[in-house]
Amino acid sequence: MTLRMQPLLILAGAALLMTAHVPEVFGQGEVSVKGKFTFAASSESVSLPGGPTLQRAVSNGIILTDDPSSPLNESATTCYGATVMSAGGEPVAGSGHCEAIDKDGDVWMLWWRNDAHGGPWGYMNGTGKFEGIEGGGTWAEGPQWPDGRGINTWEGTYTLK
Repeated sequence: MTLRMQPLLILAGAALLMTAHVPEVFGQGEVSVKGKFTFAASSESVSLPGGPTLQRAVSNGIILTDDPSSPLNESATTCYGATVMSAGGEPVAGSGHCEAIDKDGDVWMLWWRNDAHGGPWGYMNGTGKFEGIEGGGTWAEGPQWPDGRGINTWEGTYTLK
């Protein structure tokens, strides 16, 4: 190998290393993602005939993805929802939606359903880099504290246009 080729190989190697860990993001197909939603919730309960209750909640927190380079990571999130609780205190059915604002001020929104301690969710829409976002996944209830704090886990996919 000539000395002239070494700088080209070093530059090619550096370029390969710099792009090797760049996640698929804009317009490059479906991306798998998972993480946690850490939150603090306030709620109210409404008694229903026969013993169940309707629990309305507003949760404020942060989305943390397992991949720190994900555009969803560290989005400030507010979720609104309601869940019917059995007379024994177990979730029967629930649903709601969340809006998240990323570090750049772009917004993404999702719907969720509670099928007793977890369920499906999906993206509804977004702004900026999240305009036209598609995908969804599942979530599961994690540790919950009596004062309304909690951590839920989630996983799914997204496609950005």
